[in-house]
Amino acid sequence: MSIYFPADTGPITEHALAVETSFVAPGNATAEPTLPGATKLDVRPVLSAVDVRRPDAVAVVTLGDSITDGQHSTVDADARYPDALGDDQIFYHGLLAT
Repeated sequence: MSIYFPADTGPITEHALAVETSFVAPGNATAEPTLPGATKLDVRPVLSAVDVRRPDAVAVVTLGDSITDGQHSTVDADARYPDALGDDQIFYHGLLAT
């Protein structure tokens, strides 16, 4: 997910438990394939929702507390249970109703 703010936002919200590294880069880097000047963050800033507007889209949404965030999971390992729910194999093998 890439977000660009053309002006200073002032203080922003963040979610302290991030079991996946986020990055912040100067300027509008939303179309860049890599972020060579980026700074690593260990929080999830700003983003609170994602809307998908496609009639053929399939989405998995998880609501919960720290276990949904990946508490006690390895950082950047994609080993949280929502990561497993998003695995294409679950859909292909019919293990999850869509």
